[in-house]
Amino acid sequence: MIFSRNKKIISHVMMLCFLSVVGFSVKANAYQANEKTYKSTVDDSRYKQLIYKKYKKRSKPTKPVGYNKMFVYVADGLYDITQPNADPNLSGCAFTPLCDGDYFQRVIMGRDDYAIQQKEYEAKAFYFDRFGIDVDDPATSEKINFRMIQVDPRLNYHAVFSSAVNVPNKGWRVRDGGWVVVVTDPDGLVLGGDFDGEHVPVGTLFVFGEYNLKVSKKGKHSKNNNIVISYRALTPQRPDDKSFMCELYSKRYGEGLVKGRVESILREDGLIKMNVVSVLTFPGLSDLPILE
Repeated sequence: MIFSRNKKIISHVMMLCFLSVVGFSVKANAYQANEKTYKSTVDDSRYKQLIYKKYKKRSKPTKPVGYNKMFVYVADGLYDITQPNADPNLSGCAFTPLCDGDYFQRVIMGRDDYAIQQKEYEAKAFYFDRFGIDVDDPATSEKINFRMIQVDPRLNYHAVFSSAVNVPNKGWRVRDGGWVVVVTDPDGLVLGGDFDGEHVPVGTLFVFGEYNLKVSKKGKHSKNNNIVISYRALTPQRPDDKSFMCELYSKRYGEGLVKGRVESILREDGLIKMNVVSVLTFPGLSDLPILE
């Protein structure tokens, strides 16, 4: 009797234990399912964040086949060209996009009087060898204007592309300066050098200078990161021709070419809108065959 009673008690206890185990198992399975759902939700959220970061982060642009380096410059400034630049370091900018070049040579390029003089001699020798223009000859100096210049920063000349490097959305500022020759004689000028006997009209421009790119890395700028590229006109830039081409030289990239086009629009409000696009390639021309 006692055994029978105890048997019933044991059976009852075993049943409770079984129900408890089953209940615990059900709860455990439910918890695991909820935990799995929670983890899935978290994983999905993290996955979406990773995907967002992956597409948000720009991959580095590749180098075009046949070239070691390529840049693209753009000038898109909007300003009143009749007014001088408000920067006290710049002068001679009214009614022309070419300011006086003293600040460019001394501060941006870091040259002293002697270094500036040597660079000017280099410019004069170039103009004589390539175009037959002797800027120190009184007979020639009456027909031209030879001056040291810096391109007005209000043009907003900046690099928007550099192969194999991520350029920030605002670009890298291009500081542009050197020595120019402009034909001022209404009758034009007869050239020599590589263009012996060729006549160019008044307003024809010849350039010799340097690009100094203010390069920033991770939002920080250092002069050690700046890129300096020398340019020299390959052909006269006539006033009715908006395109230009210059030979380039860089210690980093070697010899190259820059090809560009300059357009300006005078708006009804009197402001001038610049539109300049320049493409720089190193080497200047690719000799690789087209891949089919």
